[in-house]
Amino acid sequence: MSYVITSADSVEKAIEDGLKKLNTTRDKVEVEILQEASKGFLGLIGSKEATVKLTTIVDPKNLVRSILQDEELDEIEPLEESQDSSQEFYEDKKVDEEVCQEAPKEPETSVKENSKQMTYQEKEEKILLFVEKLSQVFDLEMDTRIEEKEESLEVEILGDENKLGIVIGKRGVTLDAIQYLMTRMVNKDQDEYTRVLLDTSNYRAKREKTLVSLAEKTANKVLKTGRNIRLEPMNAAERRIIHSALQDKEGIMTYSEGRDPYRRVTIQKQRDYD
Repeated sequence: MSYVITSADSVEKAIEDGLKKLNTTRDKVEVEILQEASKGFLGLIGSKEATVKLTTIVDPKNLVRSILQDEELDEIEPLEESQDSSQEFYEDKKVDEEVCQEAPKEPETSVKENSKQMTYQEKEEKILLFVEKLSQVFDLEMDTRIEEKEESLEVEILGDENKLGIVIGKRGVTLDAIQYLMTRMVNKDQDEYTRVLLDTSNYRAKREKTLVSLAEKTANKVLKTGRNIRLEPMNAAERRIIHSALQDKEGIMTYSEGRDPYRRVTIQKQRDYD
Protein backbone atom coordinates (compact mmCIF):
# COMPACT_ATOMS: atom_id res chain seq x y z
CA MET A 1 0.00 0.00 0.00
CA SER A 2 1.56 3.32 -1.08
CA TYR A 3 -0.98 5.70 0.44
CA VAL A 4 -3.99 5.76 2.73
CA ILE A 5 -6.82 8.21 3.48
CA THR A 6 -8.10 8.30 7.06
CA SER A 7 -10.55 10.36 9.12
CA ALA A 8 -10.79 11.14 12.84
CA ASP A 9 -11.97 13.92 15.14
CA SER A 10 -8.60 15.66 14.81
CA VAL A 11 -5.80 15.85 12.24
CA GLU A 12 -3.28 14.27 14.61
CA LYS A 13 -5.55 11.31 15.36
CA ALA A 14 -6.21 10.81 11.64
CA ILE A 15 -2.45 10.84 11.00
CA GLU A 16 -1.82 8.33 13.79
CA ASP A 17 -4.49 6.03 12.36
CA GLY A 18 -2.93 6.30 8.91
CA LEU A 19 0.54 5.52 10.21
CA LYS A 20 -0.78 2.37 11.86
CA LYS A 21 -2.44 1.24 8.63
CA LEU A 22 0.76 1.86 6.66
CA ASN A 23 2.84 0.34 9.46
CA THR A 24 5.33 3.19 9.25
CA THR A 25 6.49 6.34 11.02
CA ARG A 26 5.78 10.05 10.53
CA ASP A 27 9.16 10.80 8.93
CA LYS A 28 8.52 8.26 6.16
CA VAL A 29 5.29 9.75 4.80
CA GLU A 30 4.03 12.94 3.21
CA VAL A 31 0.90 14.29 4.90
CA GLU A 32 -1.81 16.09 2.95
CA ILE A 33 -4.69 17.54 4.98
CA LEU A 34 -7.81 17.06 2.88
CA GLN A 35 -10.22 18.49 5.46
CA GLU A 36 -9.83 20.12 8.85
CA ALA A 37 -12.08 19.01 11.70
CA SER A 38 -14.99 21.30 12.59
CA LYS A 39 -17.46 21.09 15.49
CA GLY A 40 -20.38 22.58 13.64
CA PHE A 41 -23.32 24.47 15.16
CA LEU A 42 -23.41 24.05 18.94
CA GLY A 43 -20.80 21.37 18.53
CA LEU A 44 -23.37 18.98 17.12
CA ILE A 45 -25.00 19.95 13.83
CA GLY A 46 -22.79 19.85 10.74
CA SER A 47 -19.68 18.65 12.53
CA LYS A 48 -16.95 17.21 10.31
CA GLU A 49 -14.05 14.89 10.96
CA ALA A 50 -10.51 15.72 9.88
CA THR A 51 -9.43 13.80 6.78
CA VAL A 52 -5.79 13.29 5.77
CA LYS A 53 -3.91 11.49 3.03
CA LEU A 54 -0.62 9.81 3.92
CA THR A 55 1.69 8.85 1.06
CA THR A 56 4.78 6.74 1.59
CA ILE A 57 7.99 8.58 0.72
CA VAL A 58 10.06 6.54 -1.72
CA ASP A 59 13.84 6.74 -1.42
CA PRO A 60 15.09 6.77 -5.04
CA LYS A 61 18.14 4.69 -4.11
CA ASN A 62 15.94 2.00 -2.56
CA LEU A 63 13.77 2.14 -5.65
CA VAL A 64 16.85 1.58 -7.80
CA ARG A 65 17.91 -1.39 -5.70
CA SER A 66 14.43 -2.93 -5.94
CA ILE A 67 14.34 -2.63 -9.72
CA LEU A 68 17.88 -3.90 -10.20
CA GLN A 69 16.97 -7.18 -8.55
CA ASP A 70 15.31 -8.12 -11.83
CA GLU A 71 17.52 -10.45 -13.88
CA GLU A 72 16.86 -8.49 -17.07
CA LEU A 73 18.02 -5.23 -15.51
CA ASP A 74 20.71 -6.21 -13.01
CA GLU A 75 23.61 -5.27 -15.31
CA ILE A 76 22.75 -1.57 -15.13
CA GLU A 77 25.02 0.26 -12.72
CA PRO A 78 23.13 1.67 -9.69
CA LEU A 79 23.25 5.31 -8.69
CA GLU A 80 26.34 6.43 -6.81
CA GLU A 81 25.67 7.80 -3.35
CA SER A 82 26.98 11.26 -4.28
CA GLN A 83 25.39 11.47 -7.71
CA ASP A 84 22.64 13.95 -8.52
CA SER A 85 20.54 11.64 -10.66
CA SER A 86 18.26 14.36 -11.96
CA GLN A 87 20.71 16.75 -13.56
CA GLU A 88 22.44 14.70 -16.25
CA PHE A 89 19.69 14.32 -18.78
CA TYR A 90 18.35 17.77 -19.54
CA GLU A 91 19.50 19.96 -22.43
CA ASP A 92 20.89 23.35 -21.55
CA LYS A 93 18.75 26.26 -22.72
CA LYS A 94 21.90 28.38 -23.12
CA VAL A 95 20.35 31.44 -21.48
CA ASP A 96 23.62 32.98 -20.33
CA GLU A 97 27.17 32.12 -19.32
CA GLU A 98 26.11 31.19 -15.79
CA VAL A 99 23.47 28.77 -16.98
CA CYS A 100 25.71 27.27 -19.64
CA GLN A 101 28.11 26.24 -16.90
CA GLU A 102 25.36 23.93 -15.66
CA ALA A 103 25.00 22.15 -19.00
CA PRO A 104 24.39 18.43 -18.49
CA LYS A 105 26.77 15.72 -19.43
CA GLU A 106 25.63 12.75 -21.39
CA PRO A 107 25.96 9.62 -19.26
CA GLU A 108 29.10 7.66 -19.85
CA THR A 109 28.11 4.36 -21.38
CA SER A 110 30.60 1.63 -22.02
CA VAL A 111 30.88 0.61 -25.68
CA LYS A 112 32.04 -2.88 -26.45
CA GLU A 113 33.88 -3.69 -29.64
CA ASN A 114 31.07 -5.90 -30.89
CA SER A 115 28.22 -3.75 -29.58
CA LYS A 116 24.99 -3.87 -31.56
CA GLN A 117 23.00 -0.69 -32.06
CA MET A 118 19.43 -1.33 -30.93
CA THR A 119 16.53 -0.09 -32.98
CA TYR A 120 14.02 2.28 -31.39
CA GLN A 121 11.54 -0.60 -31.30
CA GLU A 122 13.98 -2.69 -29.27
CA LYS A 123 14.57 0.21 -26.89
CA GLU A 124 10.82 0.68 -26.52
CA GLU A 125 10.50 -2.99 -25.60
CA LYS A 126 13.14 -2.52 -22.90
CA ILE A 127 11.22 0.46 -21.52
CA LEU A 128 7.98 -1.53 -21.46
CA LEU A 129 9.76 -4.28 -19.52
CA PHE A 130 11.11 -1.65 -17.15
CA VAL A 131 7.67 -0.13 -16.49
CA GLU A 132 6.24 -3.60 -15.91
CA LYS A 133 8.85 -4.13 -13.20
CA LEU A 134 8.13 -0.64 -11.86
CA SER A 135 4.42 -1.43 -11.54
CA GLN A 136 5.32 -4.47 -9.44
CA VAL A 137 7.58 -2.41 -7.16
CA PHE A 138 4.85 0.18 -6.58
CA ASP A 139 1.98 -2.32 -6.69
CA LEU A 140 0.17 -0.07 -9.19
CA GLU A 141 -1.46 -0.65 -12.56
CA MET A 142 0.51 1.29 -15.17
CA ASP A 143 0.25 1.79 -18.91
CA THR A 144 2.99 3.30 -21.04
CA ARG A 145 2.87 5.70 -23.98
CA ILE A 146 6.11 6.07 -25.93
CA GLU A 147 6.70 8.60 -28.69
CA GLU A 148 9.79 8.45 -30.84
CA LYS A 149 11.56 11.71 -31.66
CA GLU A 150 14.72 12.28 -33.72
CA GLU A 151 17.22 11.34 -31.02
CA SER A 152 14.97 10.78 -28.04
CA LEU A 153 12.12 8.76 -26.62
CA GLU A 154 9.33 10.55 -24.77
CA VAL A 155 7.83 8.18 -22.23
CA GLU A 156 4.62 8.80 -20.30
CA ILE A 157 3.44 6.56 -17.48
CA LEU A 158 -0.36 6.37 -17.42
CA GLY A 159 -2.67 5.28 -14.64
CA ASP A 160 -4.76 6.53 -11.73
CA GLU A 161 -3.49 10.07 -11.16
CA ASN A 162 -4.57 9.88 -7.52
CA LYS A 163 -1.99 7.12 -7.03
CA LEU A 164 0.79 8.17 -9.40
CA GLY A 165 2.12 10.77 -6.97
CA ILE A 166 4.40 8.10 -5.52
CA VAL A 167 6.02 7.73 -8.96
CA ILE A 168 6.76 11.47 -8.97
CA GLY A 169 8.05 11.78 -5.42
CA LYS A 170 8.81 14.97 -3.56
CA ARG A 171 9.58 17.69 -6.13
CA GLY A 172 10.01 15.03 -8.81
CA VAL A 173 13.01 13.30 -7.24
CA THR A 174 11.66 9.77 -7.77
CA LEU A 175 10.58 10.55 -11.34
CA ASP A 176 14.08 11.81 -12.10
CA ALA A 177 15.63 8.66 -10.63
CA ILE A 178 13.39 6.47 -12.79
CA GLN A 179 14.27 8.54 -15.85
CA TYR A 180 17.96 8.08 -15.04
CA LEU A 181 17.59 4.30 -14.92
CA MET A 182 15.63 4.21 -18.18
CA THR A 183 18.31 6.26 -19.88
CA ARG A 184 21.12 4.02 -18.63
CA MET A 185 19.19 0.95 -19.72
CA VAL A 186 18.49 1.99 -23.32
CA ASN A 187 22.02 3.37 -23.81
CA LYS A 188 23.98 0.45 -22.37
CA ASP A 189 26.64 -0.68 -24.88
CA GLN A 190 25.24 1.59 -27.58
CA ASP A 191 27.27 3.68 -30.04
CA GLU A 192 24.68 6.45 -30.31
CA TYR A 193 23.05 8.22 -27.38
CA THR A 194 19.25 8.23 -27.04
CA ARG A 195 17.74 10.74 -24.66
CA VAL A 196 14.82 9.50 -22.55
CA LEU A 197 12.27 12.02 -21.28
CA LEU A 198 9.92 10.63 -18.66
CA ASP A 199 6.71 12.21 -17.41
CA THR A 200 3.48 11.27 -15.68
CA SER A 201 0.30 13.20 -14.91
CA ASN A 202 1.76 16.15 -16.88
CA TYR A 203 4.07 16.79 -13.92
CA ARG A 204 6.91 18.40 -15.89
CA ALA A 205 4.70 21.11 -17.41
CA LYS A 206 2.95 21.80 -14.10
CA ARG A 207 6.24 22.07 -12.24
CA GLU A 208 7.71 24.42 -14.86
CA LYS A 209 4.64 26.67 -14.63
CA THR A 210 5.00 26.75 -10.84
CA LEU A 211 8.70 27.62 -11.05
CA VAL A 212 8.19 30.39 -13.63
CA SER A 213 5.53 31.93 -11.40
CA LEU A 214 7.84 31.63 -8.37
CA ALA A 215 10.68 33.28 -10.30
CA GLU A 216 8.55 36.23 -11.34
CA LYS A 217 7.07 36.83 -7.88
CA THR A 218 10.46 36.54 -6.21
CA ALA A 219 12.10 38.89 -8.71
CA ASN A 220 9.42 41.53 -8.11
CA LYS A 221 10.00 41.22 -4.37
CA VAL A 222 13.76 41.67 -4.88
CA LEU A 223 13.17 44.81 -6.96
CA LYS A 224 10.88 46.19 -4.27
CA THR A 225 13.07 45.44 -1.25
CA GLY A 226 16.53 45.49 -2.82
CA ARG A 227 17.42 42.33 -0.87
CA ASN A 228 18.80 39.14 -2.39
CA ILE A 229 16.61 36.04 -2.12
CA ARG A 230 17.93 32.48 -2.20
CA LEU A 231 15.45 29.90 -3.41
CA GLU A 232 15.15 26.37 -2.08
CA PRO A 233 17.64 23.77 -3.38
CA MET A 234 16.77 22.57 -6.88
CA ASN A 235 18.19 20.18 -9.43
CA ALA A 236 19.95 21.48 -12.53
CA ALA A 237 16.86 21.34 -14.74
CA GLU A 238 14.77 23.41 -12.33
CA ARG A 239 17.57 25.93 -11.80
CA ARG A 240 17.72 26.45 -15.55
CA ILE A 241 13.99 27.16 -15.62
CA ILE A 242 14.50 29.93 -13.05
CA HIS A 243 17.49 31.39 -14.95
CA SER A 244 15.61 31.27 -18.25
CA ALA A 245 12.46 32.85 -16.82
CA LEU A 246 14.42 35.85 -15.52
CA GLN A 247 17.12 36.25 -18.17
CA ASP A 248 15.35 39.25 -19.73
CA LYS A 249 13.91 40.66 -16.50
CA GLU A 250 15.10 44.27 -16.26
CA GLY A 251 17.12 45.02 -13.14
CA ILE A 252 17.46 41.37 -12.11
CA MET A 253 20.34 38.92 -12.23
CA THR A 254 20.51 35.30 -11.11
CA TYR A 255 23.29 32.90 -10.22
CA SER A 256 23.65 29.46 -8.67
CA GLU A 257 25.68 28.63 -5.59
CA GLY A 258 26.37 25.64 -3.40
CA ARG A 259 26.93 22.00 -4.25
CA ASP A 260 24.36 19.43 -5.33
CA PRO A 261 22.00 18.32 -4.00
CA TYR A 262 21.85 21.60 -2.04
CA ARG A 263 22.73 23.93 -4.94
CA ARG A 264 20.26 26.80 -5.22
CA VAL A 265 19.52 29.92 -7.25
CA THR A 266 20.00 33.38 -5.81
CA ILE A 267 18.00 36.24 -7.29
CA GLN A 268 19.39 39.72 -6.79
CA LYS A 269 18.97 43.27 -7.99
CA GLN A 270 21.55 44.52 -10.49
CA ARG A 271 23.90 46.91 -8.77
CA ASP A 272 23.54 49.66 -11.37
CA TYR A 273 19.73 49.47 -11.45
CA ASP A 274 17.72 52.17 -9.69
